Formats: sequence, C-alpha cells, structure tokens
Amino acid sequence: MKKPKVGINGFGRIGRAIYRINHKRKMFDVVAINDINPDVNNLCYTLQYDTTYGRFSETISNNKNQICVGESITDVFHRENITDVPWDDYGVDIVIDSSGIKKNLNLILETNSSVKHFIVTNSPNDFSDIKTIIFGV
Repeated sequence: MKKPKVGINGFGRIGRAIYRINHKRKMFDVVAINDINPDVNNLCYTLQYDTTYGRFSETISNNKNQICVGESITDVFHRENITDVPWDDYGVDIVIDSSGIKKNLNLILETNSSVKHFIVTNSPNDFSDIKTIIFGV
C-alpha cells in the first residue's frame, strides 16, 4: 500500500512537530511545506534545534527552497493563501493546516482543488460545521 502524500501549511511549532513525528514513524510522505517565513535557513534551524523537542536526530540542510533530511527532500513555498500553493502538482492527498490562520479555513471550504482531505490542527469557534476531534477523550 502506498503512503499518502501530505502537504503541511504552517511550519511553526505544530507543523514541525508533525514533521518530526512522521520522520520517525514514516506514516506518510511530506512532499510540500508552505510557510510565510521566507527564510528557509531559519525553517531548517528551528526544525534542527527545537526548544521543546530537542535536537533533530539527523542533519537538516536546504537547497534553495527545499528542506533536505537524509534522502528526504521537501519543497518549501511561501504563499499567504493556502490555495496558492500548487498542492495538485505534488499529488497531495492530505493538507495539514497548522497555520492557525482563520482565512485559510474559509479558503479550504471553498477550494476546487483535487485535494479532498484537509486536517486543521486548530479552528476558531465560529466554524460550527468543522468537527473537533480530541483523541483519547
């Protein structure tokens, strides 16, 4: 069975934690990352040295707009709107939005993308049609 291709929108604390956990478990392939921070060196640094999760187990580098971890190379975008990222070009099955930006939720709900599955790590209270799932409760 092939692993799903995943895109991460928002590479802050939550986005990096998802990347780290998946790097160990290898449940899916992260094929694209979108973060408004234009400094890929900084994204690599904060992934490598996390104040909560500690140092990443492998060396992280970048190649222009890519994060490189061992054999894994992930393209990085810096688009403000989640729908401006070319998720379709990467065959993304699931987009994980960890940006915390309310506007992204509106755009996700209105999108005509071939990406049909979105995971939102946090949503504002005024989105009654989005289900909240708390594992273990």
